[in-house]
Amino acid sequence: MTYYHMKIDDIWSHGDYAPMTEKMRPAGDKLAQKVAGMLPEGASIADIGAGHGEVAKSLAQRGFTVTAVEPAEKLVAEGKERTGDAVTWVTAKAEETGLPDASQDAVVSAFGIIYAAPPPSLKEAARILKPGGLFAMTVMGKSGFRNTEIERMLTLLPDMRGLAHLRWGMEEWAREQLEPYFTDFTREEDSYPWEFGSVNEALEFYDTSSPIHYAWYKFAAAKNEDMRALVEEYLKENAESDGSIKGVAPYALYTARRK
Repeated sequence: MTYYHMKIDDIWSHGDYAPMTEKMRPAGDKLAQKVAGMLPEGASIADIGAGHGEVAKSLAQRGFTVTAVEPAEKLVAEGKERTGDAVTWVTAKAEETGLPDASQDAVVSAFGIIYAAPPPSLKEAARILKPGGLFAMTVMGKSGFRNTEIERMLTLLPDMRGLAHLRWGMEEWAREQLEPYFTDFTREEDSYPWEFGSVNEALEFYDTSSPIHYAWYKFAAAKNEDMRALVEEYLKENAESDGSIKGVAPYALYTARRK
């Protein structure tokens, strides 16, 4: 079983994703700001894997015409409530958006398209982009608190090391994926806080608001309890003297242009 075979709604509609969205907001804000500075006012933008629509909403408020593409029906419903009529919503996968050929000035994705299967998702992004259109995405970094935690978890799930979303942070691999469809590749690095008041607070967050932990606990199957114990041990190892967790989550922002 992989992310690509597990039902999307089962992963991304589990629990309340809003707290995770809030933690990752700095990266989404930077993506929206970056894209806004590279496009003329009123440009058409497709947000792939739009989640709750925070980036889509931010871009719409800047005067762009935004279509949010999201496969999880629960997130689409919640996104429509957040954005209102300012954003057009489409329930579809990144690999098959249903949008017209060469209809978009830009395609953006804040940690969304990384969970889709390449190369079909990138081929689809290129299809809906106008020639020379902008492609911009954020991806998880290959260092920091979150990445080290994932490396620990992978000791129980070694067969998952090849998953695309774990590889997007590697610049050369990312270039190889984008090269058939895009040119003018750029990369910027940044991070956002990954902090909790206590180990128990972090564990509860993972149980209720982290689709990744939900899915990985499920994939662990008979090793589920071992996985949970491993995560708790890692959190305790990194707790401050007052019990709080003060980590960072590095990420990269890529841009490119459709050939």
